[in-house]
Amino acid sequence: MKKNKILVIDDDPGVRESLAEYLEKRGYMSITASTGKEALIKLKKEAPLVALIDLRLGDMFGLEVMKEIKKLSPGTECIVFTGYASQKSAIEAIHLGAFDYLEKPYNLDQLLLTVQRAIEKREAEAALQKAYVDLEREVEKRTAELKKANEKLQTEVAERKKAEEESRKLAEEWETTFNSISDMAVIIDKNYELTQINRTCSDIFKMAPKELIGMKCYEVFHGGKAPPNDCPFNQAMKSKIPVIREFFEPHLGIYLEETISPIVEKGRAIGAVHIAKDISIRKRTEEQLFHSERMAGVGELAAGIAHEIRNPLGNIYASAQLCLSKQMRSEQFKKHMRLILRNSRSANKIIQDLLNFAKPSEMIFNPGRIGNILTRVCSLAKARCIEQNVRLSKRASRRMPEIMIDEKRLEQVFLNFIINSLDSMKTGGRLFINAYSEEKEIVVRFLDTGVGIPDKDMDKIFDPFFTRKKDGIGLGLSLAHQIISFHKGSIKIKSTLGQGTEVTVRLPILSKIEQE
Repeated sequence: MKKNKILVIDDDPGVRESLAEYLEKRGYMSITASTGKEALIKLKKEAPLVALIDLRLGDMFGLEVMKEIKKLSPGTECIVFTGYASQKSAIEAIHLGAFDYLEKPYNLDQLLLTVQRAIEKREAEAALQKAYVDLEREVEKRTAELKKANEKLQTEVAERKKAEEESRKLAEEWETTFNSISDMAVIIDKNYELTQINRTCSDIFKMAPKELIGMKCYEVFHGGKAPPNDCPFNQAMKSKIPVIREFFEPHLGIYLEETISPIVEKGRAIGAVHIAKDISIRKRTEEQLFHSERMAGVGELAAGIAHEIRNPLGNIYASAQLCLSKQMRSEQFKKHMRLILRNSRSANKIIQDLLNFAKPSEMIFNPGRIGNILTRVCSLAKARCIEQNVRLSKRASRRMPEIMIDEKRLEQVFLNFIINSLDSMKTGGRLFINAYSEEKEIVVRFLDTGVGIPDKDMDKIFDPFFTRKKDGIGLGLSLAHQIISFHKGSIKIKSTLGQGTEVTVRLPILSKIEQE
C-alpha cells in the first residue's frame, strides 16, 4: 500500500529527525529538509501531501517557504509551528493558506491528529474533484439520454394523463360506493390496522376517518389490547375464505353480523374487508318472539292447572268455613281448620297469579309520571328497608315527561324489583333507584349491593316457575317482563355474584295513538 508523504522542514536536527521517526512509525513516509531552499527542491521531486514548516529557518522565513510551496504545489497542505508564538503570525499563516498553526512544544498526538485531518481534507478535495469530473461526464451522458427520453415522454404524457383521469374517476366511484354502504365497512391489513373506513363506521364511533386509520381493529371494535381468542380475522387470513358469524359485542352494546373477506394476492392473504351489520333489532325481535311463544305455551298450561285445582280447593275452603261456623268444641280442631283456611287462601293467590300470567287482564293506559310510581313503591318498601338496615336512595329527574302507562301494573313491576333486591340483602346494604329521560326513552335503574345472581341462572331468570327463593313460585320476573313488553319497553339485568344486581327498564315515550 502506498504511504502518504510528509515533508518536515526544521533547522533543528533533533526536532527534525525525531519528528520524522515518529511519523514513520505511524505509517507515513517522512521527507526532511533543514532549509527553505532544500525543502523547495524536495517538494518538486516528492510532491508530499503535507508540509510541516517551522516559522524560524536559517535561510528563509517560514511564511515565505509556505508561499512558495503553495505556488509550486497547491495541493500540499501546510502546517506551521514555532516556539515564538504570536497571534499576528498565526493569523497571517492561516490567511496565506496554512491548514493549521501549532505552538512549540507541541503534543505529538495533537500533531498527528492535525496531519490526519490535513490528509483527509486533501483526499476529500481530490475525491471531490474526481467526482466533479465524473459528474460532468455523467451530466453530458444523461443530458443526451434525457433529450431522447423527453421526446418519448412527450408522446406518453397524453396517454398517462388520460389513464390518470380514468383512475381518479374509478377511485372516486369506489370511494362513493364504499361510503354508501349502510353497514360498517373497513379494510384491515395483516397487522390488524385499519387502512380504509367508510362513513357509516366513522359516524358510529364519532371520529374522523383519519383518526381511525392506523388503529388496531380489536381496539376499535372490541375495546381490547389484543385480538380475541376466536378472532374471525385470524380465521379468514389462515383459511383464505370468508368467515361469517353473529355475536353480541359488549364494547358497543349491540349484536353484530360480521363478514370477514380476505384479500388474497399471489396466494397470500394480505388483509381483509370487514363488513359489520348491526342486527340488534332483529335479535331482540327474535328473542321477544321466542319468549312470547314460550310464554303462550306456559300460559295455556298454567290456565289448565289453575282450572283443575281451583274447584277442589274451593270445596276445601268452603267446608273449612262451615266447620268453624258451627263452633265445635275442640280448640285443637279449630286450630287445624284455621290452618286449612290460611293455606287455602295462599294456594288461591298462587292460582290467581297463574291466571294473571296465563290470561292477563286488559292494560289501561293513561298519561302518568314514572316519578310518582317510584315515590309510592319506595314508601311501601320503607319499613322493610329500615328493618333490614338497607339504605334506599331514589333519584328521579323532574324533566321526565308524562307517558302513556298502566300505573298499577308498573307499580307491581317496580315493587317486585325492590322486593327481590331486599331479599338479596338480608343483613343490610344499599339500593339505588335512578330514573331519567334519554332521547326517546325513559330509563329506570335499580342497583343493589346484594348477593348477586350466578352466571348459570342468568339465562333462566325470566322463565316462568324458575326461582331461587324457598317460598317463591317464580312468576314475578315473568309477569314483569310481560307487563313491560305490553308497554313496548325492555328489561335488561346484569349481575355479579357477591357484588350485586342492576335492573334497567327502558320505556318508550309514545303518544296515546302510538301506544295503541
